[in-house]
Amino acid sequence: ERLRQASLQTKSADNGLIVKHYALTGDPLVQSINFPDATDSSEVGKELFNLEFCQLEKYRNSCTRVTAMTIDQYMEKHLDDKDRRIPFISIDVEGYDFTLMKAAKETLKRTDYLEFEYHHFGDWKNQTLEDAVAMLKKDYGFVCYWAGRNELWQITDCFLRDLYEFHDWSNVACVNPDYQPQLSKKMHEVFEKTLAK
Repeated sequence: ERLRQASLQTKSADNGLIVKHYALTGDPLVQSINFPDATDSSEVGKELFNLEFCQLEKYRNSCTRVTAMTIDQYMEKHLDDKDRRIPFISIDVEGYDFTLMKAAKETLKRTDYLEFEYHHFGDWKNQTLEDAVAMLKKDYGFVCYWAGRNELWQITDCFLRDLYEFHDWSNVACVNPDYQPQLSKKMHEVFEKTLAK
């Protein structure tokens, strides 16, 4: 509701930012899920507010049923041009990032740049970044990097298991060099400068 109000006040829909009220899922058969409903103003925007909170006694009564769909289902429903390239996708779903990506096959085929969050909550507890990066390269051609402040560390084809499977707060930035060769070159240059530091 806060996002919807902000969108209306700033007229951001005129520039393409449209707020939709859905929960994204990794299972195409799931049509709705319980989702935290942060009606208390101190809870709105709270980091880590994810699906697991609805199982906690403290939050169980403050969850609401929300229509759910995969990213592919969302794109099928809301994107008019089914062949259009998607310039940018950002996924930050408190631990369910890889789960959503696995159910976004059609969308990722058309995506130029992808960012997602990585840590040890949600499904990341039982998933590996190595598997996510391998899938993104093999199936879609992405090259992924740890994203820092003016720094990038390449993960794709440079995976060091002991170093990279620490499951801590981080962001991963991935580019498809076939569709964004200039951006890919620039990201690799930033990586090389990061190595030289």
